[in-house]
Amino acid sequence: MAATSRPWYRFRRPLAALGAALALPLLVSGAVQAEPGPSYVALGDSFTSGPLIPNQVAPLCGRSDQNYPRLTATAIGAQLTDISCGGARIQDMTSAQHPATTPQFAALKPDTQLVTVSIGGNDLPFGEVVGVCGALGALNPFGKPCTAVYNAGGKDELARRLTLLESKLTAVVTGIRERSPGARVLFVGVPSVLPESGSCWGPNMPVAPGDYAYLVKVTKNLNATFAKAAANGGAEFVDIYPNSLGHDVCKPVGVRWVEGIVPGAIAAPVHPNLLGMQGAAAVLTKAITG
Repeated sequence: MAATSRPWYRFRRPLAALGAALALPLLVSGAVQAEPGPSYVALGDSFTSGPLIPNQVAPLCGRSDQNYPRLTATAIGAQLTDISCGGARIQDMTSAQHPATTPQFAALKPDTQLVTVSIGGNDLPFGEVVGVCGALGALNPFGKPCTAVYNAGGKDELARRLTLLESKLTAVVTGIRERSPGARVLFVGVPSVLPESGSCWGPNMPVAPGDYAYLVKVTKNLNATFAKAAANGGAEFVDIYPNSLGHDVCKPVGVRWVEGIVPGAIAAPVHPNLLGMQGAAAVLTKAITG
């Protein structure tokens, strides 16, 4: 595995402490410069970039300087190239999403040491599911209208789409490895959006409570698809879902990691807020440093 050939993420802290002690006399004289950290490239969509979360450093892509790649890079002392962009799909790994942007894979270099990626939600697509289920739930909050639509004829349409998505996501991981063969590659999952029990139907989350169980299953299946693709391509899967439980959209401001239709914190609707980014960064940092 690439992890064994890239020991910086395991030994960086003790070596840094030792180096600081040994180099102190030289630092005083200005003869020693700090050793640069590992090169880290972050790829992904809006669940990575952090649209609307202050401070926005790439408004076209909704990229925040407080997103989880930036927070993780600070924690591990990495040199970050964050190319994540809101609305990104799998095709945007190899083609320009906007005229003013480059394909996300263009950021990958042969000597890149660490890559995180989270892509595929917009290929489901997540926005469609939110729109359909929200609209149907607003009209019929007492049934399971969304479950009925996506399971018409006895077949789960979203499960079918996820099955097709696996091979495309595997190709993403393979593409990363081809461009950065020595990198440690981590595929980051998505957090809990709806609670596994209870509900909060209303203007902020109009999805019918009866549909919660199905949509929770869809979120878990999406993460499972990410995990399979990561394994297929020889990467690691970072599961932030367990840590996000109890921080779903139904929780109050200051507890929830994901905002509703009408955000209570500065973040895009039905997207992670700053707490969500901090939570994801904590899980990712632990996965990297072991």
